[in-house]
Amino acid sequence: MNTPIMSGPHRRLRANAFWGVVAGGCYALGRFGVFVIPAKFLPAEQVGWFGLALAVVTPLAYLLHLELRLAWVTDTSPDASLRDYAAVRVLGNLLLLAILGVVWLVLQQSRPDPLWRLMMLVGLVRVVESWADLCLGQMQKQERMRQAAVSHILKSVLLLAWALILSLRGWDIFWLPVGWILIILVIWLVYDVRQAGGREALRPCWSVKTIARLVLSGWPLGVFMALTGLNDTIIRSVVNISFGPSVVAYITAMTLFVTALVVVQNGVNQALLPRLALYYQEDRHLFDQLLRKMMLSTVAIGGSFVLLVVVAGEYVLRWVYREEYVQPSAAFFWISIGGLLLLMAMVLGDALVACRRFAMRMISVGIGVCFTFILSQWLISKYDLIGAAWTLTASAGVSLLISGLGVYRARGMSGRMQTR
Repeated sequence: MNTPIMSGPHRRLRANAFWGVVAGGCYALGRFGVFVIPAKFLPAEQVGWFGLALAVVTPLAYLLHLELRLAWVTDTSPDASLRDYAAVRVLGNLLLLAILGVVWLVLQQSRPDPLWRLMMLVGLVRVVESWADLCLGQMQKQERMRQAAVSHILKSVLLLAWALILSLRGWDIFWLPVGWILIILVIWLVYDVRQAGGREALRPCWSVKTIARLVLSGWPLGVFMALTGLNDTIIRSVVNISFGPSVVAYITAMTLFVTALVVVQNGVNQALLPRLALYYQEDRHLFDQLLRKMMLSTVAIGGSFVLLVVVAGEYVLRWVYREEYVQPSAAFFWISIGGLLLLMAMVLGDALVACRRFAMRMISVGIGVCFTFILSQWLISKYDLIGAAWTLTASAGVSLLISGLGVYRARGMSGRMQTR
């Protein structure tokens, strides 16, 4: 007998799924535009610095922030308090700023470079965003995804407007994260905090025992999120060492299309994850059916992107950015293939989460990162941008293969349990 996913408010579930996709789409648009707009008007070298700073700081921020939003949303303990999570967030942010501050001081003295200052500013962006993220987690926990979507819409619109003003006036790229910080901070204080229950709900509760428990339970999520960001860090760093920041801007410009698709895909996956997890526990046939539908829709979306790149890849780069960013079409093609494989790997990876195979999820991403590190050392130096594209494609393919094997094994185990 098939058990329905929810005997209660189906309409509310569909509405939350819809607003979850809207929030993800707006987030993707904001991140896409904050790079595209400066790329149309500012020197490629400055845009490359910005892309490299994001790639370096983001994995470190993921690691220290421990993905507390997901931990809070799934915490069903009656004693759970957002104030406990806020205390862990304070410690993580202080450690992040301390590490970046030391790096800035040491490297700036030994080798002055505008990149170090930009990394510090991007770190401040991540700190402010991390507090907004806790508030969004509170809205998600209370199934108020519409309010979370409103927050994303406000931030994205203002961020795009700021990027446009900065670019049209020809200001330095360093003003971009400064405005980004202020926008997130204002909306957090005016809207997010109120929606999350007021400032008292975010007042840290300093219990050493509770903090230690949350850190111990949350570090695997932090490691996983850090690994997901390391591919970009490795490739952009190798490209910067080999060819300089301008070429970093070119590779970032092409991969940003995939990044936008990944953000939207993640929103869809998260909306369907609870249902997928329940089906795995209660009906393997429905689990297979839903997973098949997710994979087919993902292939359709990713395949459409590949087709677009084949038909009009150079025109897209020229129209979205400018003539300088039109690089070898073969590089953009292989990046689109890698994007398709990555989207498929994400679906299977989240299926592993639904099956509660967290270790296999981390292993698949970790091995993909290892392949990225090994291949990038000689492919990029020998084949420049095409080598970087091949590296991305190989890494995504390895993650897809391992995730697929993990899901296949988990399905077999589920079938044996149901037979018994």
